[in-house]
Order: sequence, then C-alpha cells, then structure tokens
Amino acid sequence: MKNQYFGDVRDLFKYDLALECLEAGMLHQFTLIPMLTPNESTPHGQRTNYKLAKAGKARVKLIRFLNHCIKKNTRSIFLLRDFFNQHHPNIIFNIHQPEPFFTQTSRENYFESISDEILVDAVILIDPDVGLTDSTGKTDDKHLRYKEAAAIYNKMGANSILIIFQFIPRVKRNEFYLKIGRKLRAEVTLERPVFYMSDNTVVFFIIVKTKLNETNELLTKYAKRYNLRVGRV
Repeated sequence: MKNQYFGDVRDLFKYDLALECLEAGMLHQFTLIPMLTPNESTPHGQRTNYKLAKAGKARVKLIRFLNHCIKKNTRSIFLLRDFFNQHHPNIIFNIHQPEPFFTQTSRENYFESISDEILVDAVILIDPDVGLTDSTGKTDDKHLRYKEAAAIYNKMGANSILIIFQFIPRVKRNEFYLKIGRKLRAEVTLERPVFYMSDNTVVFFIIVKTKLNETNELLTKYAKRYNLRVGRV
C-alpha cells in the first residue's frame, strides 16, 4: 500500500468489502496490515471517479469521506481512524505500522510484532502494493509471502476473517484466481476452502476458519449487488 493510492476506487472496494464482512459477522475490530511503502512518481492512484467504480457505490458516507481526503490533498491511510470514530464508533480500528515504512529488512519484525489481540473477532486486511509472491515470483517489499499470510491465519481468532489484496497481472483471470487460491489452500489454510472476489482489475482472497456457509452466502450476495466475480477454491 502507498498513501498515494488512498481513496481511489480500489480503496472504496476494499473498505466497503471489509465493512460488509464486519457488519454481517458482528465482528468488533477492523485490523489493517498495510505493508506501507513510500510514494512514487507514478500516476497510480488517480482512479478516483467513484461513478465508474464497480463496488462500494452504495456506501455514501465512505465515498464522501474518501472524496474529502482527496480534495483536501490529505491522502493517508491513518485518516481511516477518523472515519471509523465518526461513523462506526462500535468498531475498534487497528492499524499495524510500527515503523514509517515497510521494508525488506524490517519485514520479519513487522509480522512478528503483530499483537494477537488485534486478530481476535476481527476483519483483518493485508494490503501489499501488488499482492502475493506467486503472482510474479518476486519477494520484495511490494509482495506478501505465503508463510507470512500463514502466520497471521494461524494466530487469528476462530471467528475472524482474513482478506488479502491482490493486483491482477495480464493473465487469464480464472486461471489466476485458481492458481493463487490453490496455493493459499496448500500453504496457508491446509486445505480449508479459500474464497475470492474480483472486479477484474483486483482480487481479494478471503479466508475464514469457521462459518464457511455463512461466508459463502455473504460474498455471493455482495457479488450479485455489484456484478462482481466470486468463487471458492
């Protein structure tokens, strides 16, 4: 994640999906693990026309908040705390960012220092710049390693929901979803099912330990509302 991306249509999608899971699961914590890296001189993050967004268009208060941040040129993930304090005071907002930026040299301490408390009865969003290492074969600061995802999955509470952001490269979508999903099943959930949700530009992999049928029903309804692609591996 980079602050220059904050508030774009992909953020609207990810935070709307997280809120949907929080509300449906009656969970009381939203834990963001942003893997925050420095801004770059690229045009990424400029897709801020919410009328063109596929997901999240019904969550008016979130759109107003993100739009306000963009217009004021205050694009920072740390401002999400203000949104939750104002509009969702019953949800505890946690952001795990012990150092200014996530780096290769700090990654081991970054993941090991995640408190068990913020992984209980929570929606946990891991938000790397690109996604999981298998998407490109790289293991730099823009990618999440499967063993890091597994460590969080193993520590999280039985009722928690883990969401992993993944940018989609120029490959066949269905094959890509299945490839990543199968690897998550093999290396993270140890053969428990993995769900995915996509607008064809990004995909979120959703992992739970319990309530598989309820999760499937929730994601199916959400996908139908916004005409998204949803599946289970």
